[in-house]
Amino acid sequence: AGAILGKSIVRIVRPSPQKQRCAGPPPPMAAHGPQTSPSFQAWVESLAGRDSGSGVTIFGDPDSRSSRSLWMARELEEAGALEINHVTIGRNNPFSAETDRINPNRRMPFCDDNGIHLFESMAINLHLAKRYGADTGLAPQGWEEEAACLKWSFWAMTELDIKLWELVITDP
Repeated sequence: AGAILGKSIVRIVRPSPQKQRCAGPPPPMAAHGPQTSPSFQAWVESLAGRDSGSGVTIFGDPDSRSSRSLWMARELEEAGALEINHVTIGRNNPFSAETDRINPNRRMPFCDDNGIHLFESMAINLHLAKRYGADTGLAPQGWEEEAACLKWSFWAMTELDIKLWELVITDP
């Protein structure tokens, strides 16, 4: 059920004999927006200029909702399933004609997976989990787990996410 939210939540649904290698939570929220934890920030910085050869690139500012997809990518890397490339989109690297071909709506995050173009963090996460996470404990196994994964992933997006952002906006 929690495949998209993190490996530790998956273990509640389906215990795995695999040693837990959870990369940790996404960046914590702060009054002025998402802030990255030192370990997450160091990992994101380690991606700069990397060409993993996988053909999978996530585009977006890690201090935005892009952190959701970067967190999933980090979980897949920790499990040895995938290495990603990351391109930060921001003041120093704005949208371009090239990025517009991948994502014409200019919203972050977006992903190029060997020519499969996705945008919206949950779509990216569900895709990465299903395509690369089958043997990692991050992807649902069977219809019941798939249904639970979808249910809780969309619940988190529609119910939990807004509450977190309300805290960011109203809590100094």
